[in-house]
Amino acid sequence: MPSSPPFRGLERRRRGSCPGGSPAAVPGGWTAPRLLKTPARLPLSPAGDLPAAMPVSLAQAARELLKLAGLAGLVAVGCWVSTVLTPPDGRIASVWLANGLLVGLLLGMPTARWWPALLAGYVGNVAANLLTGDPLDLALSLALCNGLEVILAASLLQRRWGSNCDLRHGAVLRDFVLFAVLLAPALSSLLAATILSEHSGLSLLGVLSIWFPADALGMALIAPLVLTLRQGQAAPSRPQLRRWLPDTALLLATALVVFGLGLGRWLPLLLFLSFPPLMLMVMRHGNRGAVVGVLILAVFALLSLMEPGRSADAWGGLSPQARALLLQCYLACASAMALTVATLLEQRQGYERELQQALRRLRSIADHVPAYIGYVDRDLRYRFANRHHRNGYGLEPEGMIGRGVRELFGESTRADFAGPVQSVLEGHPVHFERSARELGGEVYQRVDLVPDRDEQGLVAGFYTLVLDITEGKRAELRQAASERRLRMIADNLPVVIAYIDAGRVYRFCNRTHGAWFGAAPDDVVGRHMERVLPPEVIEAQRYYVDCALHGARAEGSFSLQLGGQLRHVQVCFVPDRGEGGVVRGLYMMMSDVTLAKRAEQRLQQLARYDPLTGLANRRELHEHLGTALNRIQRYGGSLALLFIDVDHFKAINDQHGHAGGDEVLQEIALRLRGAVRSTDTVARVAGDEFVVILEQLRSSEEPQFVARKLLAAMGKPFVLDRGMLQVGVSIGIALGQPGDSADLLLRRADRALYAAKDGGRNTSRVAD
Repeated sequence: MPSSPPFRGLERRRRGSCPGGSPAAVPGGWTAPRLLKTPARLPLSPAGDLPAAMPVSLAQAARELLKLAGLAGLVAVGCWVSTVLTPPDGRIASVWLANGLLVGLLLGMPTARWWPALLAGYVGNVAANLLTGDPLDLALSLALCNGLEVILAASLLQRRWGSNCDLRHGAVLRDFVLFAVLLAPALSSLLAATILSEHSGLSLLGVLSIWFPADALGMALIAPLVLTLRQGQAAPSRPQLRRWLPDTALLLATALVVFGLGLGRWLPLLLFLSFPPLMLMVMRHGNRGAVVGVLILAVFALLSLMEPGRSADAWGGLSPQARALLLQCYLACASAMALTVATLLEQRQGYERELQQALRRLRSIADHVPAYIGYVDRDLRYRFANRHHRNGYGLEPEGMIGRGVRELFGESTRADFAGPVQSVLEGHPVHFERSARELGGEVYQRVDLVPDRDEQGLVAGFYTLVLDITEGKRAELRQAASERRLRMIADNLPVVIAYIDAGRVYRFCNRTHGAWFGAAPDDVVGRHMERVLPPEVIEAQRYYVDCALHGARAEGSFSLQLGGQLRHVQVCFVPDRGEGGVVRGLYMMMSDVTLAKRAEQRLQQLARYDPLTGLANRRELHEHLGTALNRIQRYGGSLALLFIDVDHFKAINDQHGHAGGDEVLQEIALRLRGAVRSTDTVARVAGDEFVVILEQLRSSEEPQFVARKLLAAMGKPFVLDRGMLQVGVSIGIALGQPGDSADLLLRRADRALYAAKDGGRNTSRVAD
């Protein structure tokens, strides 16, 4: 049916208009224009902080304007190509190339350079519309519709993917179809239909049926080609070109048969004969093959559509509009199928590369772990072994594959593993220690066997982890926990390990957690912390949990009652950050440091108290004496210092030996403690020298009374293993007053002690 005048104007618009845009690069080496070139290095202002003004020469400006003019010409050429590809007797441009071309080009340049390029493209679009006979107002309006379509499609893809708009990724292809093929052409066609219905009285649905299919098809055909050429892949080598030739020739021959024979009413069915060679190109050449193959089919389809000598009978009696719609559907199916399959293939190849890389990493990790790691199937034959077998047993990992345990390690090793292997094949993890007699010498190993279950839950084999614990075995009394420091599996670590999400709900915990708090891991996962841990534990670690959930690593220690015993616990809480730094949860680690705490307390005890008598030592005495003198200096009062020395102690040692002397010293310590108040301090400062600090004296005679009491206590016979012994002591007394120093008081008491010895021993004297 011949076109009415208004539809011929619309046909010219579809053949000659194009939205504004600016390419980054097109085949043939043409480069996208810019208004001004940005210099590689900007000069600084005299202040040294802001760039100074950069003069632009007339030659540079002229070159930029020439590039913009070239862009406008490219837009006009794109419109002309679409016009040429329109059937002579039809009203529909079967495919609109310019918009897809410009979307691909805009995505290849920075957004800051879009507007000059869009202006040049808009000028070229308007010029093309005017040349095809559109009035000025209609030419401006239709060019604006095209420009908005390009801007919308490019902006949405740029905002969503930035510079990573690679159609080989499924998510990018999905967004490309949604934004560039469907949404942008739909909005552009709706706006154009409204303009043309008001301007020329055309049917709204009629314009939509003309505008949308051609724009969507052009976008689906041309934009992937431009984006593929922008991926920066190396040019094909000669061997690669030779691989392309037979596939391309097959597709060309098929297209020639389908479109060149004029098979009339069978043509719609024969169109799909081109899909197998198209899929062959996709399978062999990926995304590039898909783009090239679809373009070949598009060229043949459009040439057959515009062929002037072909009658309607060659198309099975279809009208020009029906022919165009048929080819649009055909090319849309070909493009969608080829790009989808190519994307899936690219993803599969990517997954395979990642899998191989992960396997190489795991192999490298296993080879560098100082342990024997392997995998054994149900027939007890090795399917994997790490490099450590070469170092320990002299076995090459590759030579172990397919061989049995008895063949590799001997009958004694097989006997050691018989029971554990039976247990692990029944589905139970096994942990045991053994003496590796096959290695010679005193070698101890710790063995972990972990079952491997298939999809049906059946045990298909087991993993082996064998660690050398010889040093730990020999030093078993030093630390029991250090023997298990090499455990790889969290369930076997002597540390509470758990993962708790941001809602303070357990998502993981190990078996040690259950041993501490009496709940199996399966019963803990999914429950809130306050429903799992005792209240005193919740309160003790609340500060650390809050810090970790706010993004800070928290470490500390506290004491709590577990299992009826006081335990000292060291904790570490590490935040787990997701994308954007948001804290998704925390890792909790708790270790029992009770033994270390007790050892620390014991060291402190040894540093301050005499190990033989249990009395304070010289260091503790000086601290107590200094504190007592400070008290009387601040609050008043007095104190006394009694310096005590055992008479003839050397003779005791000579007669009864050092063991007898130690018994005498221990008995003297007991009698001294029993003769003074609990608030008084008794210390041993040398071999047979003792000091007593008397505080809160009620009178100046009280120290002498205490000295007489001590002499009476020492006057009782000492019962030793070798018999009875009479022991005497001499006592020097010094009274302390506010302002006295510890050294001064000790010297005065020492002089009084020597006065007592000079006075006949077994007596006391008061310092002047």
